[in-house]
Amino acid sequence: MKKQLMELFQAYSIDRKTGRALSGGAKAIRITLAVLLLVGLGFAFYAFSTGLGMTVLGNGVDWLYFAIMAFGAIAFGVFG
Repeated sequence: MKKQLMELFQAYSIDRKTGRALSGGAKAIRITLAVLLLVGLGFAFYAFSTGLGMTVLGNGVDWLYFAIMAFGAIAFGVFG
């Protein structure tokens, strides 16, 4: 597990072209960009699900909302 986590977070601390360690500022920039990407994706999914939920759930077709969200989750998981 420790080895897998080290490999996962290696992109934030080592430059792949040169193989040398990144400076503190470069690490901070990469981590900040990753966090902003996750927050942006989270907000996009929240906005989509809220807008879709207000439209679909009010009409009594709850199954359609869950089907669309499930399809989106599967598509994002497979292709993302």
